[in-house]
Amino acid sequence: MRPSMFANDNPRPVNSILGKRTRLVLVEPDRTESFILERLRSSKRRGIEAYTILARGPELTAEQIASLQQMVFEPLSYYDGRPIFKRLPSIPEFAFRLHRGESTLDLLVDLHNPGWEFCCEAERHWGWNWVGSEMVALAKALFPEHASEHARSVWKRGAMKRLAELAATGAA
Repeated sequence: MRPSMFANDNPRPVNSILGKRTRLVLVEPDRTESFILERLRSSKRRGIEAYTILARGPELTAEQIASLQQMVFEPLSYYDGRPIFKRLPSIPEFAFRLHRGESTLDLLVDLHNPGWEFCCEAERHWGWNWVGSEMVALAKALFPEHASEHARSVWKRGAMKRLAELAATGAA
């Protein structure tokens, strides 16, 4: 989680960051899917539809959903502008799709440069986060066949390239 030296004495509450519909889906999803993604070169779509799905993972267990909820509902998970530093733009390559009734929430995650994007109907929130290592651990648990055994790498060497080739041939 967020390093204590950056802790904000008065973090913004999550209900002032995420929209009402987004929070409603997150509180009690009926099911949660997982995906490895590749960004389409030019897409005006939002959420997972703006990406090529390279791999579909298993649905999350109750324990994994609870872990995801803990990360998302912790106010200190959200970057609040401190410290000030330069970052490359976030490029999500992993996603969760949460369903609750007729509502769907896409949570796009950059595992290399910790950022996330929430897309739920008309609501959208993008930002950096302090839960990058926790998200990497969850992604590796969901896709163990592609996960790197090395702590500094997310996926095995060549895994993304192989998945992209499979997706291009329609074998994914």
